[in-house]
Amino acid sequence: MKVFTNVLLFLLAVVVLQNCSDQIVSTCDTEKETPQKVTFTYIQNEVFTPICVSCHGDVLQQGGLDLSSGNAYGNLVNAASTSSSLKRVQPGESQNSYLMKRLRGENGETVMPPSGKLSGALIDSIAAWIDRGAPQD
Repeated sequence: MKVFTNVLLFLLAVVVLQNCSDQIVSTCDTEKETPQKVTFTYIQNEVFTPICVSCHGDVLQQGGLDLSSGNAYGNLVNAASTSSSLKRVQPGESQNSYLMKRLRGENGETVMPPSGKLSGALIDSIAAWIDRGAPQD
């Protein structure tokens, strides 16, 4: 009887594990997937234009920052911050870029955007773009 019970439990475990594997997801449905190599154009189209320009655009430039298309790159890369001794984006050094401090809410900085923090994957992709030298592509 004990052998029969063990065999039955083993078969039940196999069936359960087989059914579970189809339900495992590799990404969260709520997070937007980012390309492996994020470009400035991607960041402009997916972050700055839809999320940031309402406060940092042609009309309203909070913190003296205009992130509208055509202006964002020059206002970020190697540009002095009005709120910190760090540059807004220090090419090759995401850890020393004020933009990353704001996106991550580091050192007591208010998280940007105020409507809700960007996904971790997107923040990491922006950091990778900066670490690659923040190319204008």
